[in-house]
Amino acid sequence: MYKQLWLMVEGVDDARFCEKVVAPLFSNQYDKIQCWPYANKTCKETVNFLKSIKSVPSWDYILFGDINHSPCVTAKKTKLLESFNPHLLESTIMIVIKEIEGWFLAGLDSANLKKLGLKPITDTNDITKEDFNRLIPSKYDRTDFMLDVLEKFDIKIAEKKNDSFAYFTQKFELSN
Repeated sequence: MYKQLWLMVEGVDDARFCEKVVAPLFSNQYDKIQCWPYANKTCKETVNFLKSIKSVPSWDYILFGDINHSPCVTAKKTKLLESFNPHLLESTIMIVIKEIEGWFLAGLDSANLKKLGLKPITDTNDITKEDFNRLIPSKYDRTDFMLDVLEKFDIKIAEKKNDSFAYFTQKFELSN
């Protein structure tokens, strides 16, 4: 049976990360894995998309959301559930702490951080988009920097440097 996984992401940066890092982690389980950015869609469009996914028995989804300024994971999940009620299932939500940019940096060991012109970073749990942007060396534009980071990304390192990334790989049994 043909199986498809939809990675529902907030925006372009999340899609870039999911296409390069997350999708390959699920490649043994699904025939096709696609990203669907929902931040630029209306709630109604997202709810309709969730309905269409649920109407196909061999399709699954994971909805990613940055915790941003929510006080905790539960509060962020509640907000998402309320927004996309009743079609979003809590078990399919993955909250990224603090923002996806922390996941990008989490996968870099000290040698690759140095190659990119960055100082050692041992914990990326509190990295925000603004922190990430400040770290980008002047020789890069943001997109090129992200692409270079993803080329050097190491899952095992990321699991050690970011708690929500480690939780993600454990929750979906992706860790070896």
